[in-house]
Amino acid sequence: MSRQRGNRIPNIKAVYFFTEGETEKAYFTKINNEFSNIRIQSFCVRGHGVKLLEEALSLFDKKKPPLDEKALSYIIFDNDKDHVTKSSYEKAVSEANKKNFGIGFSNSSFEVWLLAHFEKLGRQVIPQKSLEQKLTNKLGSKYKKADLTQIDKIVKSFKIAITNAEHIEEIDFNFQCTNIGKIIKDLKSKYG
Repeated sequence: MSRQRGNRIPNIKAVYFFTEGETEKAYFTKINNEFSNIRIQSFCVRGHGVKLLEEALSLFDKKKPPLDEKALSYIIFDNDKDHVTKSSYEKAVSEANKKNFGIGFSNSSFEVWLLAHFEKLGRQVIPQKSLEQKLTNKLGSKYKKADLTQIDKIVKSFKIAITNAEHIEEIDFNFQCTNIGKIIKDLKSKYG
């Protein structure tokens, strides 16, 4: 007996985000609800650049049940402690490309991307305390890193953030930048 076409299970694509911080992990966990044809999983694996990539790759061997090696995979990190140089970033990009990983990067911190959910950002780097104060003002309560309730509220405006951050997508260590919106926009256009 053959199945009717209407009863077919859609092909759900796995997408993995390996992050250096809990806020990034929380964001990608929550944004999964905005997609219908992909299943996003996020993992906080510590490190940045090549070290983060190495930790992510080791999870493919360690994780039970195993991770899908055909999944789209990204490492997500930022420069919030000035620990990433242009050359270390370029090395991470080169190594990630060899392993078919994408890279999401923000200068100076992931909060640049979060603030883009509320306002268009300029290229001038906003200090971390100012980013957090602006998020506090926009949220109406003190911003707390990795707070799932706040992240859930923020994620609902991801389409606004994509538009607000388009002009700072190009990675530049001298200016504020984030390419997270480009990743999400690409996923949304391919997988809805």
